[in-house]
Amino acid sequence: IIVQGQANETVEHVMKCPQAEARATWMEAIGELRNWMEKNESEPEMTVTICSTLEAWGNSQALPSNQTWTRALQLAMAEQDRIGWRSFLDGFQSTRFRGIQDVYFKSNSLRKSSLKWKSDLQNRIWRIPWHMWSHRNHVLHQNGTAIHQEESQAIDSEIQLEYDWNRQHFLAHHTRLSDRPVASILVLHINDKKQWLTSVYSARNAYYDIHHDTRRVRNLIAVSFFNQWLTTIQNGESQMLDDEIRQEYA
Repeated sequence: IIVQGQANETVEHVMKCPQAEARATWMEAIGELRNWMEKNESEPEMTVTICSTLEAWGNSQALPSNQTWTRALQLAMAEQDRIGWRSFLDGFQSTRFRGIQDVYFKSNSLRKSSLKWKSDLQNRIWRIPWHMWSHRNHVLHQNGTAIHQEESQAIDSEIQLEYDWNRQHFLAHHTRLSDRPVASILVLHINDKKQWLTSVYSARNAYYDIHHDTRRVRNLIAVSFFNQWLTTIQNGESQMLDDEIRQEYA
C-alpha cells in the first residue's frame, strides 16, 4: 500500500484519524479480527481483551484494565503495554499471548498448534492497517476531492500564501492568475481551488525555469495533487507518442 507523502500522514494518524468514516472502518476491522479469533477457538478472555484494547487505542480512549483477568493475561497485557499497541499491529506482540492460547488448546483437548494459530493471527492483524490505508487512499482520491478538514484548510492556506507571494514571479501572460480577489477563489468548489493552485504552480515553475529567484516552500498536501496532475499529463503524452509510433509503423 502506498503511503501518502504528506507531513502529517503518519501511520498512527491514519490508524487514529477521528473522521467518522475512518472510525467506522477501524471498528469494522477490529470486528473482523474478533470474529476470526472466536471462529478459530482463541482463548475467550484474551479475545475480548485484545479486541477491546485495540478499539480503545484506535479511538484514543483509555485502555481497559481489569483485575479479574487471569494472572497470565495480566502479565501478557502488561508486557504488551510496554511494547506498545502501535507495535502490536506491526507484529511485535507479547509471546505470552501464544502461551495462553497453547494452554487453552491443551486444556480443552484441541489438537491444534498454537504456533500456527499465532501465525494466522498475525496475518489477520496485518489486515487492520491495510483496511485503514485502503480507506485513506479512497478518501484522498475519490473524485479528486479533499474530504479531511486538515486538507481543506491546507489548500485554503496555500491559496492565500500563493496569492500573497511575490506577484512579480509570473511571466507576463500568467499575471491574470492573480487578477481576481482571493476571497472569490476561497469560496470555489474544492476541485476548482485545486485547479487554480495547479495553474499557479505551473506558472511559477515556468517563471523559475527562466529566473532564479527565491522559491516559496509549498505545502506537501497541495503539492501531492499537483504531482498527480503532472503524472497524468506525462502519461497522456507518453500514450500519444506510443500511438504515433504505432501509426507510423503500421
